[in-house]
Amino acid sequence: DTKNKVSVLEFIGMAYCDTQPGMAYCDTQPGMAYCDTQPGMAYCDTQPGMAYCDTQPGMAYCDTQPGMAYCDTQPGMAYCDTQPGMAYCDTQPGMAYCDTQPGMAYCDTQPGMAYCDTQPGMAYCDTQPGMAYCDTQPGMAYCDTQPGMAYCDTQPGMAYCDTQPGMAYCDTQPGMAYCDTQPGMAYCDTQPGMEYCDTQPGMAYCDTQPGMAYCDTQPGMAYCDTQPGMAYCDTQPGMAYCDTQPGMRQTPGRCQRLVPLCQTARWHTAPHCHHSPCLERGGWMERYSFTTNQTADIELSCAPQSSFSLPGGEWSNTVD
Repeated sequence: DTKNKVSVLEFIGMAYCDTQPGMAYCDTQPGMAYCDTQPGMAYCDTQPGMAYCDTQPGMAYCDTQPGMAYCDTQPGMAYCDTQPGMAYCDTQPGMAYCDTQPGMAYCDTQPGMAYCDTQPGMAYCDTQPGMAYCDTQPGMAYCDTQPGMAYCDTQPGMAYCDTQPGMAYCDTQPGMAYCDTQPGMAYCDTQPGMEYCDTQPGMAYCDTQPGMAYCDTQPGMAYCDTQPGMAYCDTQPGMAYCDTQPGMRQTPGRCQRLVPLCQTARWHTAPHCHHSPCLERGGWMERYSFTTNQTADIELSCAPQSSFSLPGGEWSNTVD
């Protein structure tokens, strides 16, 4: 009548799982030093070349590879570039970058400003947040006065959008064809049927490369990661991806591994849930499938008196 009550937990991979909405995820695998603990954080990467990880919400990422001197330390910063021609990096939220190459006289001092160009033909620099720059050369009549504007072109039927760093986004009227693919770009929106979206760190969203199951369809989304441990992708703007707060159908990003002490455990699951057999062989379940067409890669093995919550109800095992 006695049962083995001993269980041993061996934590691998994750040290701290997201418990706040908007959290990206925490990864303490080799090379990682610090996990996100603030909502809206992108991710922390301390692999070679990286010096400082995001510690403020909205930060893109920090890159200290050659040419980079200073990483973003304010929310909304794009990135800092100190390559030749650059003299000063962004120190205000929303700033794209400052360019002091020949012809430039003054760098951005307002949030959201791209840069100010005082080359011949220019008369007035941006004084409103989100403005890219103002161009008063022939053909131009009106400069951007609304936040988020890329640049001002009043010619009918814009065909080509900004492709340089610091640009906000390219809007070519209905039926976008080519979106920003350079660092600091906001996001590319090609209207229904996205084909190729940003795939670099700090990019806003939409990645339809292999391995992705569901891409963000709302601006401000980070991206959806269907790698092991992920079951549900962000559906709210500003979310990075794994939210384990009540109401979310998401399981922990990476579950604890249980040392397989027993070989004949029984699992009791909700009627509409099913799982691949594995307890008989003492391994851990690699994937659960649910009737909601969700999957979760869970690293588990049989151990007495272990239980956890998954979409579809409580899962637990007992040992005879």
